[in-house]
Amino acid sequence: MKQRIDYQDEFFHNDIFRKYWIRMGGDLNQMHANLIYPATEMLINKYSKQERYSVRETAEVYTTVTKPQYLDHVDPKHCEWMHNVLDDKKEKELCLFENEHFKL
Repeated sequence: MKQRIDYQDEFFHNDIFRKYWIRMGGDLNQMHANLIYPATEMLINKYSKQERYSVRETAEVYTTVTKPQYLDHVDPKHCEWMHNVLDDKKEKELCLFENEHFKL
């Protein structure tokens, strides 16, 4: 028997990322759904199951490893969501604290 979706309510939208509350019959059958469209191969890999590691990044590690091997090669289009947040175009209501050096 197929479930029918009674309603969906989008509560978040930033660039290609959207979040919904979806109710599938009954009062207690609500779920949270994330939608990324269009999803690139990089995003599919990011959200697929993978091993987890804990790394303590120092300023030296950032300068010699993280920035040159990863950040310098990221397509700027993949950072659009971040610029939307920093420029107060999206998610402004979720900001807890902000000053000239930091945004939480």
